Amino acid sequence: MTTGGESESRSQSSNARAHRSRIPDNLLAALREICAREGLSLDAAIREAVASYLADRRKPADDAFGSWRRDGNASDGPTYQQTLRDEW
Repeated sequence: MTTGGESESRSQSSNARAHRSRIPDNLLAALREICAREGLSLDAAIREAVASYLADRRKPADDAFGSWRRDGNASDGPTYQQTLRDEW
């Protein structure tokens, strides 16, 4: 298991940066257990967790804004609203 943050981060991406954080012992122990079981480095697991956290936080806005475009029924928002109103 690799825990040398900076050297692994730089090998992942040229724009990656090392960051130090305090993680409670119980969370770190659980994470290390998962890493050992799955053959992941601690750094990789933390990057994956952060990416997942950010993806979950972005979903509501991504699902709501521009949803009218996914229907393929209108070229813009106001046209789509009028189409819906005409259905009433």
